[in-house]
Amino acid sequence: MVRRNIIPRRLIGAHGVKLYDIQGLKYPVELLQEEPEEDVADAPPAWGISTAEAAEILGCRPSSARDVMDKLEVRKQKVRREGLPPTWYWDKSQVETVAAARRDELRNIPARYMSAHEVSIYLGISRSTLFRYVRAGLLIAYSVRHRSEHGLRIKQFFLRDDVRRLRYHLNALRQRCSGAEPYEL
Repeated sequence: MVRRNIIPRRLIGAHGVKLYDIQGLKYPVELLQEEPEEDVADAPPAWGISTAEAAEILGCRPSSARDVMDKLEVRKQKVRREGLPPTWYWDKSQVETVAAARRDELRNIPARYMSAHEVSIYLGISRSTLFRYVRAGLLIAYSVRHRSEHGLRIKQFFLRDDVRRLRYHLNALRQRCSGAEPYEL
């Protein structure tokens, strides 16, 4: 096994191949030197909460909470605990601010929206065709944060008026192609 304090981790490739031993490759001396240890505390900060606690506040899994908080650049500090791997602690006030901004979810879907399932039945098309229409710009999908019995979800919804317009457009196309009378579903 390669000892980390001898060889910098960034110079070890897949399957333990030492990248600096490859014939013909030369690295600058500063790259071969070990990088300094990152800032790790021994005790949790007074302002911080663990990733698991932050995930509970945000209403998601810890991996999702970490991604969201990293993207929003929430203040964090790594804490090394005895006998356990290091843990990230996040600024509680910033996490609560992020959680407050995410509370704009719907509990009941308004009547002006239709789900993808309802639209596909209403138009008589498959879901893949529906999303092909969305990519083509014939219909606009709105992402809505929705709290279901399974938790917080982001679902695609469509405005009922837009779906009706698309239905009339599709009926006109079907009539022109078949030469028959328009039909109602």
